[in-house]
Amino acid sequence: MDALEKAKQKIREDAERRIAELEEASALAAKYGMTLAPVDEVEVVDVDPKVGRVRRHKKGWRETIIDVVSEFQSGATRGDLKKRLAETHLGPRLAQTDAAFYGAISKAISKGEIVEHKEHLFTPFLHRRFVEEVKAGRREELRGPVSAKDGNKMVVMDFVSSHPGVDSDAIFSAIQRENPGSMRNKNSVYNLLARMVRDQELAKEGKSYFPIGFENGDAAASSDANAEEDDTLFGVLNPNSASKGA
Repeated sequence: MDALEKAKQKIREDAERRIAELEEASALAAKYGMTLAPVDEVEVVDVDPKVGRVRRHKKGWRETIIDVVSEFQSGATRGDLKKRLAETHLGPRLAQTDAAFYGAISKAISKGEIVEHKEHLFTPFLHRRFVEEVKAGRREELRGPVSAKDGNKMVVMDFVSSHPGVDSDAIFSAIQRENPGSMRNKNSVYNLLARMVRDQELAKEGKSYFPIGFENGDAAASSDANAEEDDTLFGVLNPNSASKGA
């Protein structure tokens, strides 16, 4: 299939999608006794045969992003959108700053023009169709990436469970090893630990942290065990040695 045929196919698919959306909107309007305003003009498009892609008139951020999202049948990540948007008339502006890019996405989501599903963006029509196909077993559900926040919580849980009695400095070091760059300063880990203690995901005694259900009587034994442990743990100093020596 040459570039021109691909472009024609893209136009047909786009037209079918828009017709389906209009039919759905008409049915909804009729349900509530409303009448849709007639469409006086159809957007004029022309085809670039070199790339097999429809040339579009210059639009704003939100309109362009919605158009680009509609090209991804299985949803688009923000990274996907950035790459595709770089090919449009907004590419030079995106190269200078992405503030408008993220702002337009947030606004489109709030207005219901885009739906976010497991960190993938869809038009409402494509999202409904995707969900239906997942339920019917024709598509696999998306796997959203683990956020840095959830990833850090998992690191804390695992580290405290295997080294009960560690302090916040040791936990911060563990997070830096496992999720580099996810926390820039110790205030972030203090806040995370405070939330986990508040939500009863961790127990705290003095400056030491323990798994929930860890017996109080075991705290001293755990501290002694940590003190007798070799000075290296995962290639770094004993978790609490730095704070003890301070």
